[in-house]
Amino acid sequence: MTMDAAQRPAGAPAAAPDDGCEALATAVTRQFGWCRPYREACRSKGFVLGDLYDLIDAGDYAALPSLPSGLFKRTGGRYREMAHPWRYGRWLVSSSTSGNPSFRLATPQDRGCIRQAFLAAYEKIPDHDVLFFMTPDPGSLESFSRGIRVDGRQATMYAIEPIHAGLDRCANVFYLYRPDRDRSCQPALLPGFRQDDARFLRVLDEAEASGAVVVLAYSALFLRSALEACGDRTYDFGDRIIVATGGGGWSGRKAVSQAEPIDKPRFVADLVRVLGIRNPGRQILDIYSSVETGTAHSGYYNTALGDYVFDVNPGARLYAIAPETGEPAGNGETGIPRTISPFGAEGAAAAVVDQEDDSIRVLASNRDGSVRQFSGISRVPGAGIPGLSVWMEEDWDGCPLDLLEMVGRHAVSYLDFA
Repeated sequence: MTMDAAQRPAGAPAAAPDDGCEALATAVTRQFGWCRPYREACRSKGFVLGDLYDLIDAGDYAALPSLPSGLFKRTGGRYREMAHPWRYGRWLVSSSTSGNPSFRLATPQDRGCIRQAFLAAYEKIPDHDVLFFMTPDPGSLESFSRGIRVDGRQATMYAIEPIHAGLDRCANVFYLYRPDRDRSCQPALLPGFRQDDARFLRVLDEAEASGAVVVLAYSALFLRSALEACGDRTYDFGDRIIVATGGGGWSGRKAVSQAEPIDKPRFVADLVRVLGIRNPGRQILDIYSSVETGTAHSGYYNTALGDYVFDVNPGARLYAIAPETGEPAGNGETGIPRTISPFGAEGAAAAVVDQEDDSIRVLASNRDGSVRQFSGISRVPGAGIPGLSVWMEEDWDGCPLDLLEMVGRHAVSYLDFA
């Protein structure tokens, strides 16, 4: 879990030489002091504050009381208790593949840590000349976000964070979606946006002709839609193209977007065929992240498994907790991801979080039982509820608004289309 000086964001707590236990003890102690749900979780196990120190000193991180990701969800309203009452920050809102968005208060330091987590995940991506995001541009997303309020505070879509991290790696950046002023392309995969197929094809044509190295980034759902625009056209990029399919969407759902589920082997085969990818095991990768944890893990596609193999981010410790026993799952077993990290937990109770909606399969473990590599990310049956909703300040009387429908509805108000 230790970060060296180059990895650690400015202002982040310095990790102790013996695996960062001092930084974790500080984060957990602070969380115990201000977060009532965390104190409740500790007391339910019969733990007082001193017991947490003992667990950390002994290296028994998996035994630390955790908070379920459901507490960050809009449903139930306890996300407010997950936010530090005396910290300045901005609410980050997930786009939600479950249909029930999460809300997390992030200080400027937390957002710096989140960006560093994505940069660490992006280390698998080589230097490149062109970066094409399967998203709207961050300026559009920031403008739309001005209309989102959570309890009167400004909110921002979590999807902006990985985009900003990507901008640190490349200056020549393009985006698949443009605001659709007159909503002429409805029904659309993203309400309020137009998929710019002509731009996508032009960038690919020019990059292939010039010998540029290209990265296509984010959600597989939107990337599949872009790939369909190629029709019968094929390319021969060889080893000059990287596809990073982060952001979820494998189930066919991303926020309000609805489509058929994506079969990973077939999707990868289509990428190889259309783009002329030489080595999918080194050119196609996925990013796994969540707003609750604020960390990001990356992994290459493994042809033999027909799935991605993820390496755990160096800034976090990950356990797969078996629901039946509450103990860490071993190699080949599945469990709920428990993320432990002292970084990025200043504004929210995010030092020890169980991603209870998800399940992972352990491929390789460390000596302490923590996960080194994993695969098989899947939704826990029954997790999530239909209907993505958020409260806008102007509609705080209780009218639930779909997040991206709201974005589309307010597009003309918040964007300069000149």
